[in-house]
Amino acid sequence: MIEWYIYISWIAVLTISYLIANYLNTHTLIFAKIKTWIFLLGPFLLIFIIGLPMVIAKVNFNITLYATSYPCMFFFGIWTAVFLERWNKWKEHKTKKLKEAKFNNNNNKGTKC
Repeated sequence: MIEWYIYISWIAVLTISYLIANYLNTHTLIFAKIKTWIFLLGPFLLIFIIGLPMVIAKVNFNITLYATSYPCMFFFGIWTAVFLERWNKWKEHKTKKLKEAKFNNNNNKGTKC
């Protein structure tokens, strides 16, 4: 039964961090200058920085799990918000380029001899 509480709390942390990051990204553009690969490595670096010393010191598994999982879920929520925002920008840019290319091809067909 305790697994459900852990799962629900992970989803809550993930959702809250996603909403906070989405709000900050759209209103303040705080994440605009940070590269995408840094966001991708963030949760995994956190696991290594916090979890690896705990595993080496043979700390109880539950303590290690709780100490690493909640910060990782928080960073996964931030990374998801930033990634989706950048994906949407890339997709809009790509469709704009394709529309321009199609428009140029249609205009060039009429000028051929």
